[in-house]
Amino acid sequence: MGRFQQEFKDYEQYDDGDCYKKTVPTGMTDALAEVLATSCGVDGEATTATTMRSVANDLLSMAGRKPTSNWEAGALKTEIKSAYHILQESRFDKFMDATLNAAQRLYKAYPAAREGFLRDINDVLIAANFGYALRAVDAADRLLWELRTAALAGVSSLIAGAEAVKDISTEALEHLQQAVEHLYSPSRPRSRKDAVRDAMSALEAMVKKLASEADFDRASKKLRDEKIWGNDQIVKEGHSTWGLLHHHYPDIRHGQQTGSDLDLEEALYWIGRITTYVKYMAARKRVLGR
Repeated sequence: MGRFQQEFKDYEQYDDGDCYKKTVPTGMTDALAEVLATSCGVDGEATTATTMRSVANDLLSMAGRKPTSNWEAGALKTEIKSAYHILQESRFDKFMDATLNAAQRLYKAYPAAREGFLRDINDVLIAANFGYALRAVDAADRLLWELRTAALAGVSSLIAGAEAVKDISTEALEHLQQAVEHLYSPSRPRSRKDAVRDAMSALEAMVKKLASEADFDRASKKLRDEKIWGNDQIVKEGHSTWGLLHHHYPDIRHGQQTGSDLDLEEALYWIGRITTYVKYMAARKRVLGR
């Protein structure tokens, strides 16, 4: 059993309805082959051909073919594309393992280009409406497949939050809608952080609107002091969440170069916490008739 099949044991039971989760969409393999070949290096350099041979062999091995005997870049590009055509007609898990193996090799080989390489691969997958993305997971330079729909719980929370505030705060509504757009690309570190950032901005806009205050701290205090918004532990949750995020991720709102990152699981936690608060306060506003 290959790595993909171990991680997604029930993938054959998935539905291709909203995106491709068990079949390879037409045209995607040529685009992937182009990204892999281009990422092997500059044409004419000896190391480029060596890396390209290794990538081709990663794919050919999974396709059940012999290693390449070519050393010329043009021929190797053709072999990479041909291997992908074979894999497209093979078992889906073989295609996934082959792509992961080849991408892993290039990810390790060129540390300075990692972010751009991963972005280019995932752009191809997103453009093809593919249900998976590649994600870097640890300091050991390891990549893994991530089901893009894993972020859908967060998307659903954001959509529910947007529905709750649409007649209360246009600004909060717009930020929640922007957060949804970011979360559709959960494999990108910046997108995960931007989704949480926009959720925070929606929280800020909502609290200021409810309190009729221009400053978030004053608005939060006013809502607590009014003693009409419900349990104080809940009412102060917005300010607590805001403070925790700013403390742990000081670059999340204003771009400080701290290098912090949010994995998907934590991003979904913060988004769920924020949208729960926003929905609660919106419901309380309607009860109060304010």
